[in-house]
Amino acid sequence: MEHKRLSSAKDLAMTYWHATEAFGVDAVNIVLGQGKWSETHPDTVQGTLSSDIRLRNRTVLPAEIVYEIASRPECIYDFFADPDGAHLYASLRDQPLIRPFDTSQAERIPTHEALMRYGAYCLYKAADAGVGLRGE
Repeated sequence: MEHKRLSSAKDLAMTYWHATEAFGVDAVNIVLGQGKWSETHPDTVQGTLSSDIRLRNRTVLPAEIVYEIASRPECIYDFFADPDGAHLYASLRDQPLIRPFDTSQAERIPTHEALMRYGAYCLYKAADAGVGLRGE
């Protein structure tokens, strides 16, 4: 099955809080700690360093930062799609997908590819609730 990639940067951007849930704190902070983002997105980096947890968690990470985070080996989840591609599931990194239904047909998708296929919010939902729906 051919999968359509998302083209909107809006579909790939996410808040700091959603990113830490979908990818893990280490993956997020490693990428944000790179000096290049302080130069290109200084307000974003400042927001994520705020002592005000509400400001930090609501800071929106632009698509290029989220994509780089999703490419990190420190990400805590692997993502899986059902055969029709409508649902995305998360499982802790390098663990089998466990669900109360047959998962033998689920396709393991690299995190950065899942981001491009499903969008940032769908990855967050899969990590947070166990399943995300295409188009969320």
